[in-house]
Amino acid sequence: MRVGVVGSGIGGLAAALRLLNKGYRVTVFEANDYPGGKLSSFNVGKYRFDAGPSLFTMPKLVDELFQIFQENPRDYFNYKKKKISCKYFWEDNIQLDVYGDKNLFFNEIENKLGISSEPLEIYLKRAKKKYELTAPIFLERSLHKFGTFFDTKTLKAISKLGVKFKINKGYVNANAKKGLIGSKIRFPKISVGATENLIIAASMAEGSTILSNCAIEPEVKDLVNFINCMGGKIKWIGKRTIKIEGVKNFKEVKYTIMPDRIEAGTYLIAAAVSEGNLKILGINPNIIRTEIEILKKLGLKIKIEKNQINVVGVKDIKSINLKTSPYPGFPTDLQAQLMVLLCMSKKISTISEEIFENRFMHVAELNRMGAKIKTKGNKAFIEGNTKFKSAELMATDLRASVSLILAALIAKGKTTINRIYHLDRGYENLDYKLSSCGVNIKRGK
Repeated sequence: MRVGVVGSGIGGLAAALRLLNKGYRVTVFEANDYPGGKLSSFNVGKYRFDAGPSLFTMPKLVDELFQIFQENPRDYFNYKKKKISCKYFWEDNIQLDVYGDKNLFFNEIENKLGISSEPLEIYLKRAKKKYELTAPIFLERSLHKFGTFFDTKTLKAISKLGVKFKINKGYVNANAKKGLIGSKIRFPKISVGATENLIIAASMAEGSTILSNCAIEPEVKDLVNFINCMGGKIKWIGKRTIKIEGVKNFKEVKYTIMPDRIEAGTYLIAAAVSEGNLKILGINPNIIRTEIEILKKLGLKIKIEKNQINVVGVKDIKSINLKTSPYPGFPTDLQAQLMVLLCMSKKISTISEEIFENRFMHVAELNRMGAKIKTKGNKAFIEGNTKFKSAELMATDLRASVSLILAALIAKGKTTINRIYHLDRGYENLDYKLSSCGVNIKRGK
């Protein structure tokens, strides 16, 4: 398929590269006789002027353009954080230096402008929180898609409950003046997020709601149990069908949420790649039955007891052809981790990613460590026989981050992984837990 991109600025070039990676034939149209848009420059006499922003604020997005083509950006360029990001000048000769270090910046504000830095500090903390909450939406998804602001499936479904939506300048305004109203809703595609959001919304809607083609992940059923403990009226009337009677109020309860099955699966794979002997406690083996069976097929020795799993790694890992799929299939959230293990197989393995787009961001980093992985569309081909070597790496998302740690467990030398804030979204005290198992791991400042 042919695609045209208008404009060869950084946005146009980035879009063209991502489309090219998806297999499209791309033509870029530019009105000027030079590329770059606001990243270009012009000369007046002996002076050069930037045509646009001078700050390079989000280098990771540039790095990603190289990574999706399995290239190391450091082979082409490098950058470092400057002490002073930029300078501001006023007509009364006041000059304000914007330091990268916030404490130095606060001192600069107070000394140069004669005002308290406290309001600025509060503002920056709020801005940071807003950024962390919204960045995955507004930076990683299209702003022209309804689902960017609220998952499409969820929005359409909730609208049937009496909610009206209006998008204004990138904001979704929603209201239900008469309250939520029960309805019959069928999800066009199985979605954990849409299922959970609709369960919550329908629990306080007036009348009955029937949800069909629901996700049946253990987390969904745990949510149902939790709401019912608070006084909700939810019951399963079919394998993927839920009936919900709305209630007006919930009561306070004490509730213990279920163990994290993805975290448990990650530790099972950690034992496998390191040929270790690991016992996972406090986990119901039934919720990761599929994952256990896959690991057994790969050759691992696994013993299951009531609330614990014992896994012993082996030297000879078998190859496999695997597809991710909704529960009870193999979860997409363990795809990256399993890929590390398959790198140790003697033969070629394949993984087809059937759930999420762009879930192979870890491949480029694993290849930098010596892996031989090729991707084509939603399929990854893992050659095997990998001898991982140390490297300085960048984490790109939650599961990609932990896959790099698994590779580092058996890599020769010291491996450094940057941007590990991704890890903390899904793994509590990961470094401490691995250290207790004998891993030499240290979190940097």
